[in-house]
Amino acid sequence: MALTEFQIGDQAILYDREATVAIYEKIDRSWAEACGCPSCKNFLSQRDRVYPPSFLKLLDQLGIDPKKESEIFEHIILADYRRNKLHAYDGWLNFVGEYVSGGAVFCSPDAEQFEFSFVTRLPGLGGFRDRPSIAIEFETPLRWRIPERPESHDTAGNKWIWTEKGEHIKVEPHP
Repeated sequence: MALTEFQIGDQAILYDREATVAIYEKIDRSWAEACGCPSCKNFLSQRDRVYPPSFLKLLDQLGIDPKKESEIFEHIILADYRRNKLHAYDGWLNFVGEYVSGGAVFCSPDAEQFEFSFVTRLPGLGGFRDRPSIAIEFETPLRWRIPERPESHDTAGNKWIWTEKGEHIKVEPHP
């Protein structure tokens, strides 16, 4: 494994671009495409506008396919998001590498409200389960753009919907 060192702010990682590209070439679709719930569909309807140019450049450097997120998660809307009718999304993009050191979340210099950091806790996607890998976790607010009612699913398989008052309530517990 040929690792290259990279540092951004106070976060440092080692990565293997070629190994990451090889894994992404074998992955046929992202988490959101496989899931198909309304929250994932909403994300997909805006994916081409979600990632700022500087973030796309970083993904390319690391060998990450920006259309193959390991997981997308819509979480509870905070009061300021509710006022602006924004839905908070987190996502993870895996890559072959190792975590060296970390610190504060990095704010993208060319986008409002787009934050990311390197993380070791990650969902497994494709061949990343079998290799030493880490992920970039991002968070960004998105508007609801599709006609389907907003709903989301957590990692335990519970189904959640948004009420008219902006509350996020569980409607189907995982069996």
